[in-house]
Amino acid sequence: MGFARYDGPDGVETFTRTLVEESGVLLLPSTIYESKVGPPINDRFRLGYGRRGLDEGLAAFSDHLDR
Repeated sequence: MGFARYDGPDGVETFTRTLVEESGVLLLPSTIYESKVGPPINDRFRLGYGRRGLDEGLAAFSDHLDR
């Protein structure tokens, strides 16, 4: 699993929503998580590895970023 930073101007929630709607790739924005040990993180998204279809998902993610 990875927790990558997103620095785009539209914000992580818009980025992840657009990604799933346009390309079928689901990344979870950090804004859905809560922590009792620190303040909320608003510029990250979660990448999960080890699922079936990982190659296809990464290819769709890459294609989306290239657009």
